[in-house]
Amino acid sequence: ALRWDRFGSLVRKLYRAGRYPLDHRRLLDKISQGILPKPDVVHLQWSRLPMFDKRLVAKLGQLGIKVVHTVHDVEPLYEGAADMSGLGRVYESCDALIVHTEANRRDLLERYPAIDVRRVHVVPHGPLQADGCPVDGDRSKARAALGIAEDARVAVNFGSIKPYKGLDLLVSAMPAVAQNVPHAFLLLAGRPARPSDAPDLQILRDRGIGHRADFEFISNKDAWKYYMAADVVVLPYRNITQSGVLLSTMAFGKPAIVTAVGGLPEVIRPGKTGWVVPPENVPALAEAMSEALADPARCEEMGEAAKQEALDRFSWNAIGKETIRIYESIER
Repeated sequence: ALRWDRFGSLVRKLYRAGRYPLDHRRLLDKISQGILPKPDVVHLQWSRLPMFDKRLVAKLGQLGIKVVHTVHDVEPLYEGAADMSGLGRVYESCDALIVHTEANRRDLLERYPAIDVRRVHVVPHGPLQADGCPVDGDRSKARAALGIAEDARVAVNFGSIKPYKGLDLLVSAMPAVAQNVPHAFLLLAGRPARPSDAPDLQILRDRGIGHRADFEFISNKDAWKYYMAADVVVLPYRNITQSGVLLSTMAFGKPAIVTAVGGLPEVIRPGKTGWVVPPENVPALAEAMSEALADPARCEEMGEAAKQEALDRFSWNAIGKETIRIYESIER
């Protein structure tokens, strides 16, 4: 079954790669022929095949169309991203680039020094999935739906599972946490990118530490259960540019424990909306988790502060206004 899963994945990737330049061609033809109204701006979100994307940006420029590119990952993290030498040339040819934090901006300019610094703008990432929470969806209902005891002290990790996300570090921290906090419980939710990416949970089973692992795709309509069941969400990334899961955590009214990588420290206000710990430091991670889970009232207070920041500082309304401002600035 595993062999067939990998074969199917390869077929899907080859199909998407084949369609990539064809979709570009169709878009350009429809604009050139007037089938589609000529846009003022085309906004790219990802560049997976830079050799084709650079050509697309150039053709759009010839049509008098400005191009904005959001750089979600300064260091590409998806599978097959080893040869990204062409990314810099794609970015250099765009009229504006958007990153999510000042740290991301510095990293981008350091990695691609030929980029015009004046073209790089900081616009925060916004929360996802929180609007899928039912009106009556609360902590008790979420825990009942997942079979988690009301008195459990729950740490959650949500999202697709890949090595850079550090779930092995989270599992390694749990014995110390469980020793410090009775009823500590670990809830993991997300599909591993590869079967080997799922963390080994044997140490939790051997020591009788409460846990639940739903290693599968979690739909938007079910995501709220995992966030709302949490006392704290733990994101022990080894490296990352920015995290949509972190912003969703805040929108659901939960504090987060994050590592000091990428733009994450700019999002969390330590002691107010969460904790920031050094990356790949299991004792520091265990200490922060123990502090959080030992004081659910404080977690609730910090979660409310995080939710307010998600509504204000990271609202999609504010993000939309700033993005439009960038569009208007390059059209002049």
